Amino acid sequence: MRCLRIAAMFGMVLFITGCPITPTTGDNTGNGGVTDGDETGMSSDDTGGTTTGDAANGKTLFETNCMVCHAADASGNIGPNIQGEDFDDIRLHAIDGHEGHTMFDLTDDDLRDIEAHLATLVP
Repeated sequence: MRCLRIAAMFGMVLFITGCPITPTTGDNTGNGGVTDGDETGMSSDDTGGTTTGDAANGKTLFETNCMVCHAADASGNIGPNIQGEDFDDIRLHAIDGHEGHTMFDLTDDDLRDIEAHLATLVP
């Protein structure tokens, strides 16, 4: 019972503080994750129906940045189910901070990789 209370308290701390896990990316540009590519905000699905990201890298980025709130299978934990989320939704929340979401320092390529990983989790 004590372990359950500790786990619940930990979950509340993460929720209240906005999942304060320090995210990591391959971005060493020092420009806050802003890239010169895809300024249109179009997802890869808008241009051809296929996700162009690297799902393996997306899995690593997801585990580092998203899993603590959205669960390993993205079905939701503290945060909502995000299985199958597209590029625009990921950008809106994880980069732009929509609805109080924690903002991460991720590039558009990172977001495409996460999108590709999330596409593998759709039941």
